[in-house]
Amino acid sequence: MQEFIDIFSGLKRNYGYCNWENKKIDPATGKVYFEKRDYGWSKTSIKEEDYLKHLEGTRSIGIQPCDDDDNAVFGAIDIDPRNYSTFSPKKYLEIIEKKELPLIPVKSKSGGLHLYVFTKEKVKASDIREFLEDMLFILGLPPNTEVYPKQTTLKSEGSDGNRSVGSFINIPYFGKNDRVAMFTSGDEMDFDTFMKVVKLNSKTKQELQEIKTGTISNALVGQSDEFKDGPPCLSVICGQLEKGTYSDPDDGGAHSKLPDGRDEFLYNIMVWAKKRFSDKWEKVVKDKAEELIVYDVSWDTKKIDEKIRLWKKETASYKCNGKPVSSFCNKNVCLKRKFGIGGQVYADWPEIVSVTKWEYRPEPAFELDVKMPSGKIKKIFAKNIEYLIDQKRIKALLAAHANILPPTMKNAPFTRMINGLLSTSQSEWPEKETQPIGILYNELRQWINGAQAESSVTFEEGSVLKEDGYAWFTWSHFYDELKRTHQWATKSDKTLEDVKRNFKAEYKQKRYPKAEGQKDSNKPVWAVCVKLDTFIEDEAPDELIEFDESGEDIA
Repeated sequence: MQEFIDIFSGLKRNYGYCNWENKKIDPATGKVYFEKRDYGWSKTSIKEEDYLKHLEGTRSIGIQPCDDDDNAVFGAIDIDPRNYSTFSPKKYLEIIEKKELPLIPVKSKSGGLHLYVFTKEKVKASDIREFLEDMLFILGLPPNTEVYPKQTTLKSEGSDGNRSVGSFINIPYFGKNDRVAMFTSGDEMDFDTFMKVVKLNSKTKQELQEIKTGTISNALVGQSDEFKDGPPCLSVICGQLEKGTYSDPDDGGAHSKLPDGRDEFLYNIMVWAKKRFSDKWEKVVKDKAEELIVYDVSWDTKKIDEKIRLWKKETASYKCNGKPVSSFCNKNVCLKRKFGIGGQVYADWPEIVSVTKWEYRPEPAFELDVKMPSGKIKKIFAKNIEYLIDQKRIKALLAAHANILPPTMKNAPFTRMINGLLSTSQSEWPEKETQPIGILYNELRQWINGAQAESSVTFEEGSVLKEDGYAWFTWSHFYDELKRTHQWATKSDKTLEDVKRNFKAEYKQKRYPKAEGQKDSNKPVWAVCVKLDTFIEDEAPDELIEFDESGEDIA
């Protein structure tokens, strides 16, 4: 039992749950899904008994691999097929066996595949994520394939300083016989065998680095010499085309010219050519098109000339998510190459290699991956879009957090750089419960289910009156509790307006009902009135709370 807890150790203060007995299956795709109330965060700390219930098959749990110290002991690639009913893991099992990868394949709850890696001791969550991102390249998976840990740091959210929880992954061996691991032969492993296999396959940080370096080096053997300073997707594809061994991800046949995905491929050739041959890029694109892609009725010299005409305008950056390049993508290698995705338009600026957009409310924040002189990636958080698009502010962020103060860039190249970063940014959605509307929703629900009024006096003092499907309560007492528990910064009147707008509440006078035999009515009290059925569902509404611009917000 303790060994199982150790290998699936992660965030302690919260864990995911899944009421497996209430699962539903999408008839079109075969994917397993759940109603909202049967799947989510438990909002409690993980205990030994939770792992026990999971193994007994009474309540499935999920773990966030990244802990509050930014460390992890496991991670996983989540292969999510388009159609679960026809999905076969054979291709990936064969690659794992052939290349001797320390990945343990496990059937996912939906019928897809999770590929787990385990470490012998805690390592930085970013190291595990980087290793698995490199494995996407080896496995021929697109760069937008889900990788856990999704977050490599759990930063504070909101004015109350609460730390985020990020995303959990449902762990295997529910009931010890569901979501089981597989040998590369496809045969299932029993629980005891799985535990032994994990122990044998667990790696140190150094071993992961050696495996990654070796497998990638082998995978790049035979790449085109001309593209060795460019994106690995182009160097591998062009190398295979030059040798007539290019294997199309869909039909599997060998080709010497690219039959499909020509638009995406040639666009990336153009970006590379502009980076490397700024004075003759048009001729390079024409030559490569004739040499490497299939010409037909829809693709000929006129088509190429038209594309080049359109491409003479300012160009953002490489496109990495379309076929065929997505099947040969290795972001971490690409970042290190002179003409890869990390190539900057201004040499004295550090490489801002990627941007993640966090969809916070009322406005998003941004996470920048900045390449340090040592080659390490430094994560820098920008509070809002102003810190990204205002050159003075982004320079201040780089100086404060990366110890780099770049020179002022002219407006045109700076705008091109930011546009390129935004065009390739990926979005992450924080848990609603950490956002203003989620906090209000949870606090309101707890309040109306808390102390119930038993008299006019207790009603005036803040207790809740429930009557005819409505809950009534005095606002000042609720607001004081909100400030105490969440250090709520938004003013009382503004918060009340948000409650009225988002939860269809009213603020009006209410008399506590007269007791039996009571002659005089109780005095009227100003109170909030909300429908009880508004708080039946275990999720906050999607409406956006608009806070003022005075800084008095909790985003």
